[in-house]
Amino acid sequence: MEQFLNEYAALLFNNVPGVISVSLVSTLDGSIVAYKARPGVDNRLASSYQVEIFRNAILSFENTEGLTNKTVDDVCLAYQGQTHLIGLLQSKKVLDHVILDDTAIVGLAKLLIRKIRTETENKSFL
Repeated sequence: MEQFLNEYAALLFNNVPGVISVSLVSTLDGSIVAYKARPGVDNRLASSYQVEIFRNAILSFENTEGLTNKTVDDVCLAYQGQTHLIGLLQSKKVLDHVILDDTAIVGLAKLLIRKIRTETENKSFL
């Protein structure tokens, strides 16, 4: 399974323009199960905290009145010079955390990530 997760991280890293790093994070304990990044970049610690951000987003929507669909597919955080995209895989055991630089087209990146995630999940046991 480790090899598969590393291949999935590499697929995201190599096919989404503007990627700084890709982390696959266990939702059970926040541990990094796969990682791929530009040389000299280490965002693993930042990625470990994304599980809490995702959990809080879910709690926020569960407690918002007037929403009919209270599921969270992904979370987008925009910082100066970076955009963080966090998505939950179908198994709900792994988050993908993709950090983009400011050259990335966020809408295109989200579409590509979803496409790669869906195709990968359909072929595997994630």
